Amino acid sequence: MREVAWRDGARVLESASLVGSGVAKTKDALDTIVGMLSPCLGETMARAAALAHCQKLGIAVDGTEITREQLDALLRRFAQGLNIFVGREKAAVLVGEIHAAMAARAVS
Repeated sequence: MREVAWRDGARVLESASLVGSGVAKTKDALDTIVGMLSPCLGETMARAAALAHCQKLGIAVDGTEITREQLDALLRRFAQGLNIFVGREKAAVLVGEIHAAMAARAVS
């Protein structure tokens, strides 16, 4: 895991092991994100936020793959909101953990 930069007011951490443009099925990625954010936001709010952000970003949820660029955009959106709920430091940690979980899924 390495720190990339401050983007949109949030420190973004990125895993060097994510390769290729297809990361995972969008539904699987959302399940991972929701699972990791549920302890902070609650499952209902985490899922509603994930679906709303996907809709706003034009990311199709059912039966499609999410690209790395789409995942990065989605996590940037989450980081902005998480800054309010858990603070910048914890938001950066959560986003980094999600990147790591997605990287682990891509490798396995």
